Amino acid sequence: MNAIATGLPHESAALRALAHRCLEPFRYAEDLALSLALGGLVVIPLAEIAGRRFFHLGISGAPYLVQHLTLVIAMLGGAVAARENRLLALSNLGAALKGKLGSVLHISCGVVATAISASFSIAGIQFVAAEKGAAKILAYGIPVWVVQALLPAGFALVTWRLVRHSASDFLGRTVAALLAGAIVLIAAFPPAAPAHFVVPALATLAIATMIGVPIFVTLGGVALILFWGHGVPIASLPIDQYSLVTNPSIPAIPLFTVAGYFLAKAARRND
Repeated sequence: MNAIATGLPHESAALRALAHRCLEPFRYAEDLALSLALGGLVVIPLAEIAGRRFFHLGISGAPYLVQHLTLVIAMLGGAVAARENRLLALSNLGAALKGKLGSVLHISCGVVATAISASFSIAGIQFVAAEKGAAKILAYGIPVWVVQALLPAGFALVTWRLVRHSASDFLGRTVAALLAGAIVLIAAFPPAAPAHFVVPALATLAIATMIGVPIFVTLGGVALILFWGHGVPIASLPIDQYSLVTNPSIPAIPLFTVAGYFLAKAARRND
């Protein structure tokens, strides 16, 4: 749990219930898509083995489909974690902050987290725009850029949810969104050389980390600030993320997670 998710007064039960009912279909679709992606990660390799063994047929591009399903799981999983206020943080200091000062600091964390996440979404858009021109096909006529588009879309959804959880009322969220937008705008059109802002930006990020911004904000924010400060296009970051997530060895991680989940459930039933 991060500082954005704790220490803030809650909205009225009626408003929360209404919002929950309105968003329930989307929540269900999101959970279903994540479940289907996890299922595909298991089924595709098994179907490939069985098809080649018994029917001498395989699934076209099976390894690439599995690798890109990992990207789907990563982005949907992050969006669901943001939805449920379960993005991990390096510090829980924010949970101890109460009162007006606590609310201000929580909104400040929301501003930092929102600005970083929005920047990643913008970088993802730049990356997908460049990849779309390559017209690469994943399998069965599916363009690679369609799956890659989950990078900016996922970060955009996380950004929205970070704003949503940055304050308990509309005014606080509006302030957080406007300040985060101002930061992104200043980064896009800096009034001076970006190198002059690197140290203050890293210091701000360090303070937000101590209060309790999500881990991805800290780690990704450091890279983002350093790249920006040295004039390196931020689109380089989603390129690295895409290469890492679609690494052939990465799909084993969610598979082990699923296996561990079912083993834990079985052990609990036996107890």
